Amino acid sequence: SCSSLTHASTTATAQTIVTKTISAMNHIKSFNLDTDIINTYKIIEGVQTNTTEWKGTKLVDVSNREMAMKMTIPQIYAGANLSASLEMYFKDGKEYLQGPYGENPWAKTRFDNSLWKRETQIPYLAEILKTAIQSNLQDNEKINGVDCYVLTVTPSIQAAIDFVVSQEQPFGAQIDTMWGGAIPVVRTNAYQSGSIKFWIAQNSYLPMRVELNIDFQGNVGGGMITSTPYTPTTNPVDSSFQGHLVFSNYNQPVSIQVPQEALNVK
Repeated sequence: SCSSLTHASTTATAQTIVTKTISAMNHIKSFNLDTDIINTYKIIEGVQTNTTEWKGTKLVDVSNREMAMKMTIPQIYAGANLSASLEMYFKDGKEYLQGPYGENPWAKTRFDNSLWKRETQIPYLAEILKTAIQSNLQDNEKINGVDCYVLTVTPSIQAAIDFVVSQEQPFGAQIDTMWGGAIPVVRTNAYQSGSIKFWIAQNSYLPMRVELNIDFQGNVGGGMITSTPYTPTTNPVDSSFQGHLVFSNYNQPVSIQVPQEALNVK
């Protein structure tokens, strides 16, 4: 009886924190975001294991829909060490991009709402909390001197997949795209498991740190494009995603400055 009462109390507290966090996210004006996501991609029928890491820093002005991002992408593919980098800005309704390799010139185009969601991450994290299958309150910890609640969330399948796909960059996660740039494949049936941990500031109910561990196993198609319409070959893989996002400097004044060479692009 006592155990049941304690569990009910903990569950209610966790749900209260989730509700207040979702509400607080709707009023964010600006923030800094550091990301480090690692994808280990193993071809089951072979011995090849590929690893890609995305290490990025972002300054986000939510009020004006502006952002500055720099990212490095170390890769180990087929035993070879590769490296790429990105630099991206959102300013005045336009996207400025250089990458993934330094010799590429700047490109300028309009950016849409889906790109804004992917790069700023807040909408995806809010959806994970809204649709969570289970949320458990663990301990209280400090992140950069801030007292935080620690929540472990079991995400819904779709929210977990959407979050992983949101991490894709030009050389991003091979989770819904075939080799060779062919048509996307939605791999909901390949989802195996997921756990996401949130550190929520007790004074603001805003996330300070998010850690994820999401695993997939299944056919991603792939191979050469030899027919029209394209028929994917069998390509079963294990694909796991681990990493963290660290938020700081919420609601501080920010100024997004685009490099002059990017602004000069026609």
